[in-house]
Amino acid sequence: MLKKGFLFGMALQFAVGPVCIFIFQTATLQGFLTAVTAVLGTAFVDGVFMLAAIYGVAAAMKFKRIKMGFNIFGAIVLCLFGMSFVSDALSANAYFFRLDNMVHSSTNSAFLPAILLVASNPLTIVFWAGVFSTRVLEEELRKREVYVFSLGALFSTLFFLTLVAYLGAWAGSFVTPVMMRGMSIIAGILFIGLGAKSLLKVREVGC
Repeated sequence: MLKKGFLFGMALQFAVGPVCIFIFQTATLQGFLTAVTAVLGTAFVDGVFMLAAIYGVAAAMKFKRIKMGFNIFGAIVLCLFGMSFVSDALSANAYFFRLDNMVHSSTNSAFLPAILLVASNPLTIVFWAGVFSTRVLEEELRKREVYVFSLGALFSTLFFLTLVAYLGAWAGSFVTPVMMRGMSIIAGILFIGLGAKSLLKVREVGC
């Protein structure tokens, strides 16, 4: 079950998302060790989401208003991170609120920003609930085996994102400041686009 969970989790990792981009950029700009704190924050929230799915919290997500509320929260967080990246690249800090600076001012860590970013999509609980339900039905798993499967999936997150952090730190050794600014702008636009897309979905559902 541990191996199956790890392989399943690795298959999911190749769908590169905002967290992966955030960790890569953090490693490029601030180094490997800082990016590792983001990896740990990501794994922590993923673990909490998996436990919540196992214990049935996903049922609450089926209510329309709760789902919309979480979607709005996630969209706002993504947009804030996006504006943070773009404003940092353009040196326009006076005009935009830099979410990550609020944390880095007191701790030289990306742990809390990573937690916030991963938590911006709590509907992941629904996904894991579906995965676990399918596994239980198809393979007749006991609850202990579900825990082991989820642990394997969590290990895949730690392994893959640590590799991303390493690659980001390696890239940072030869990436020029201009290239870093370009990467920040691209990442910021991507985050803002994802946030806007989520808001549009909320609007469509609300209508």
